Amino acid sequence: MVDCTDKNNSAIELVKHLLKVWDNGDVELFNKIADSSIVYIKNDYQYIGYEKVFGYVTHVQKFASDVKVEVTNVAGNENEAFAEWIMTGKQVKPIEGIISVATNKEFTLKGVTLIKVENNKIVRAVDYFDVLEFLLQLGSKVDLPGETTLP
Repeated sequence: MVDCTDKNNSAIELVKHLLKVWDNGDVELFNKIADSSIVYIKNDYQYIGYEKVFGYVTHVQKFASDVKVEVTNVAGNENEAFAEWIMTGKQVKPIEGIISVATNKEFTLKGVTLIKVENNKIVRAVDYFDVLEFLLQLGSKVDLPGETTLP
């Protein structure tokens, strides 16, 4: 159980807990670690507020099975932290607005999450990961100038 009132509950522990929520969709854990006005940034999009951020953090659970998030490196202090991670899973349902079919393909996604903490709660989080790598693993193709197609 997470005690977010504990002064020893550093940002390092909170970023690990956030990635557990990515892994298992635990709403109770998310409620304990996230500030109600949390802002979560992915690329150029911002999710603002508890409900929208929880929806973003758990959206992988809606299209993938066997989701696992392994933290490979973590560092920080009481107010800020980052974690490098590897997410694996299998895309078994459509991804709304992106991929309209279940590919049943496994994926591996490497990324970094940075957080800022105030009053022992996460107030800001940012994810960095390669969306193109993810889409290519699921069978997407990209047309480049000069009539080149990836992969």
